Amino acid sequence: MRVPVQASTVAMLIALNLHRYGQERAKDITRIRLSSATLRKIAGKQRLREAFLEEIEDALFEIGFLFLRVDDGTFGVIAKASVSNWSRLSAKRINDLLGADPDTIQGKYDETLPPVVDEDGGDDE
Repeated sequence: MRVPVQASTVAMLIALNLHRYGQERAKDITRIRLSSATLRKIAGKQRLREAFLEEIEDALFEIGFLFLRVDDGTFGVIAKASVSNWSRLSAKRINDLLGADPDTIQGKYDETLPPVVDEDGGDDE
């Protein structure tokens, strides 16, 4: 293991890695996924504590990136600027459900959206 690195340095290393990956691919890369092993390697740590992950999240935000934690132990990094190109969603389509009781909302959800299936094929329940 390397010498542990400060969260702000980890954020810069992630940004540089993303930039160099984009150069290799000859395109602008605005989002990437990192395994916890890769993040530990970049940080020079054997264990990623919650407080340190929060510091990385803050440091990435300061330099223009969003940090996401995924249930499978991986992390996502997205350029904040890319979010401005996404479709904007208002609440007007669910006005009829705002203020409804949770059972009504659950019923509408179950009726409208299929259950989430995880990667091993089982329901996420």
